[in-house]
Parts: sequence; structure tokens; C-alpha cells
Amino acid sequence: TIARSLQYLVSFVFVGRWYTATMFGVKPTEVWLEPSEDEEAWSVLLSVLVVVTMCLFIPIRSTILWILPLFASLTHFVPLYVLGSPFPQSGQRLATLMLMVLFFSYRGAQRNEVQIREKWLAKQRVQEQDQEIEERARVTSALSTVAGTL
Repeated sequence: TIARSLQYLVSFVFVGRWYTATMFGVKPTEVWLEPSEDEEAWSVLLSVLVVVTMCLFIPIRSTILWILPLFASLTHFVPLYVLGSPFPQSGQRLATLMLMVLFFSYRGAQRNEVQIREKWLAKQRVQEQDQEIEERARVTSALSTVAGTL
């Protein structure tokens, strides 16, 4: 699941019209008839969507999960600084918002993991206590039987 997510994150860079044209050394305005005003925002939104989905719905340990937000930010920032931004005036705001959402989703996944682990440990303790109570009940029953026969 992580490998597939990383694959999606990389593909978002190559799907974008502005970045694709720039990677091949062509001006995007010469290749595409219509401007790609929202392309950078879509790329950020799709990357964040992949990471948030993985953080919320897929049970991945946080010791491995950190790879996704890091990779998502790299797949956005490397093309941004190597090729530039189609709209430099909004690029920094988008990058800041992206980092914030990635950070908060990762921290939320960490907190969720801690809560799940605490519930699991509490359930284990209850099961151990139930076994101990059953064992004591058997011993008490056996002792009552022995005492009753004397």
C-alpha cells in the first residue's frame, strides 16, 4: 500500500501539463491552448488526499508512515524549485498549507496509533485478570469440595 501511494505521488508530477511541458524544455503556453491556473493546487490537493487517506484509513505504523508525508512534500518541492511554479505568487502559500496538512495528518495518525495500542493493552490486561479470576475460582471450588468432604 505504501509503494502504491508513492507511485501515485510521483505520477501527480508527470500528469501536470505545466510541469510536463517544462520538463521537456518547452514553454507551457506554446504547447497548451488554455492556461493551467489551478494545476499546482490540484497537484497539492491530490498529494494531500493520498497522504490523509493513508493516515486515516490504513493501519500503518508511524515508524514507517513518515515516509509518505516526506515523499509527498519532496514530489512537490523538487519540481517546484527545479522547474519553477506556474504561479509563484501562490506557490509559497500552497507549500505552507501542504506542509501543515501533511504534518497534522501524520500527528493524527500517531495519536490514533497510541490510542489503539492503549486499548489493546487494556484489553490484554482484562483478559489476564479474567483468567486469574477463573483460576482462583477453580482453586476455591476445589478447596470447598475438599473442605466439604472432611
